[in-house]
Amino acid sequence: MKFKKWSCLPLVLMTLTACQSQANRVREERNEACRGSFLSTNYTLAKPPEASSPVAKQIEGNWYVASSRYNAYRIHAKDLSRCLEHEQCVRKWTEWERNCSEDRIEILESSWIPGVFHIRRKCELTKPVCSIEE
Repeated sequence: MKFKKWSCLPLVLMTLTACQSQANRVREERNEACRGSFLSTNYTLAKPPEASSPVAKQIEGNWYVASSRYNAYRIHAKDLSRCLEHEQCVRKWTEWERNCSEDRIEILESSWIPGVFHIRRKCELTKPVCSIEE
């Protein structure tokens, strides 16, 4: 009896995964990509602790930074660049979703019998393409 009860679980999980919208997948990828360079609360910029210390020193009129700090800045810059690429993709998808919603609202407002009886159309706007290199 227990086997029959749980035998459909893999099918349900596969269906839920397949039905997830592309925009939600893009948002999840952004969250993963931005985990290192952004704090988890409100996606505010966070400088890595290695880049905060030690400070730059002036030797004979020239400013020098310790190599560990320089490397931390380079890694942080790469993280930010990758994260911002994902953020731009999320913004494109958000704008596409908004435009599609506005189109659907216009269709409903212009129809004689709006609501449940109206056939829901697919969005005819072209989906955004994000070329994110990993």
